[in-house]
Amino acid sequence: FIAQNAVDSAQANAEAGQALVRSDEAAVQAAQVAVSYNELRAPISGRAGIVNVYPGSLVQANASAVPLVNIAQLDPIGISFTVPETQLASLLAATRGGELAVEALPPPGSPRGAAAVKGRVTAVDNLVDASTGTIKVKAEFANAAQTLWPGQYLRVRVTLRTLQGVTVVPQAALIIRGNERSVYVVGPDNTARLVPVQVRAALGEQAVVEGLEATAQVVMDGKQNLRPGTPL
Repeated sequence: FIAQNAVDSAQANAEAGQALVRSDEAAVQAAQVAVSYNELRAPISGRAGIVNVYPGSLVQANASAVPLVNIAQLDPIGISFTVPETQLASLLAATRGGELAVEALPPPGSPRGAAAVKGRVTAVDNLVDASTGTIKVKAEFANAAQTLWPGQYLRVRVTLRTLQGVTVVPQAALIIRGNERSVYVVGPDNTARLVPVQVRAALGEQAVVEGLEATAQVVMDGKQNLRPGTPL
């Protein structure tokens, strides 16, 4: 038999103990918050730059203040580049077809034989820059080896489409007669042979043509003086 007053006393002691536990837990949580004010945690993984402040420096928590340190994300790393407006339709068609691959070519000073870094297009801007006739594109690259560096100048190559059965020749080698295009090549008997071609695309000083063998030797110098069968 246990007296009621003993039960009440034990219950009161238990409730008081639980209240003390809750109070201690709150104190621990407050202490953890206070300790966290002594730590700065970056929201991203990356590489810290040169420290801008030192012990004793006055710092402020606002956007216009000098940052304590700049942190750049290296892996993955993003690259922004521009594409000519004339290629916009091909670019959009390629992105609608699935993930569009992009390559960052080795930067100047890279070791001989350095390979391009492969990535993917993540965004295409929603307007064309009227002053340059280009549109901005963003791509993302895996960069665990830190081959690419924030702020670095790079050349980027995007394959918008692949043409089969074509050959790239200098545009200067093309002979234009009305709507017809042709080139002179070195024949088997070392004479000039005129080969008609169809231009599929023009890229700067190069032309992508159809109707020419990949191993053909195209003649550029003095082509205006050549005739079919002229010895070379």
